[in-house]
Amino acid sequence: MTHKDPDSGVDGVSGMRNLCIIIPATTSRSPQYWRVSRMAGRRPDLHFLFVDDGSTDGTGGILNHLNRACPEQIRHITMERNLARRRQ
Repeated sequence: MTHKDPDSGVDGVSGMRNLCIIIPATTSRSPQYWRVSRMAGRRPDLHFLFVDDGSTDGTGGILNHLNRACPEQIRHITMERNLARRRQ
């Protein structure tokens, strides 16, 4: 068994390098969520962090579902309120 250097991003058991991808959450109808779920199942070295801007279109529920399905790889944070710029 090898030891993990906490700053290296390398898993001490498999020797794989871990990568975290930060994704801005978009509309709940976007197919990106299901693609990420499939990728997480195939690539244990990938981790995903979604940032939800407080939208009210159901995105938070989808992100909760994905987190329950892959809690080690898919996480999300939700802002208190939607901070996106509004088009005028």
